Amino acid sequence: MPVESAADLACFFNVEEFAELAIYTPVGGAPLPAFAVVHSVLPPPESPSVHHFLIRVVDVPVPIVGDLLLLGDVRYQIAADPKRVSQSLAWWCTAIPCTAEVVFQRSSGETEDAFGKARPMWAEYSRVWAAIRYAEGKEERTAAHEAGAAAATFSVARTATMAGLRVTDRLLFDDADWDISSVTPSRQFGDGAIDVVATRAAR
Repeated sequence: MPVESAADLACFFNVEEFAELAIYTPVGGAPLPAFAVVHSVLPPPESPSVHHFLIRVVDVPVPIVGDLLLLGDVRYQIAADPKRVSQSLAWWCTAIPCTAEVVFQRSSGETEDAFGKARPMWAEYSRVWAAIRYAEGKEERTAAHEAGAAAATFSVARTATMAGLRVTDRLLFDDADWDISSVTPSRQFGDGAIDVVATRAAR
């Protein structure tokens, strides 16, 4: 439906029509009270994994990449600069569905272990939500992951912090350290996201 006024927008954002309630959390901030958003998914073949949200400007004056939306049981992370639409009354936000929170670490120097061997010291670089896909092409762990080595792609929003990620960094996930092998623009979610390929050593 064409949106030409705040009244039109209010009708469009009616939860009994097109909208759903969501909880929005700005980067580094507290969750906002639940408000209505309009959720859509691009149909194949363009990308079945990229989701879009219409958010009213009165609810979120300035959304930014990395902010989170909780819709039902699924968290979505804004992964591209939002655009003003609908007579500048709403934001068009591209987002990715997130699987889990991961912690990226960066070496902060070296120390010696009990045998006098130099070991790197690690400090938290960033804590973010990510979409996780294992090398086998599945989004869930298998019994093989529990016992052996595992490789996975961690897709995260391309924030200013994550744009500075290095292959010499590492990440913590699933009670294990993961070594990063590549950091590239996301093939699955587009330029607004980063694909971090990492491997966990066998336990």
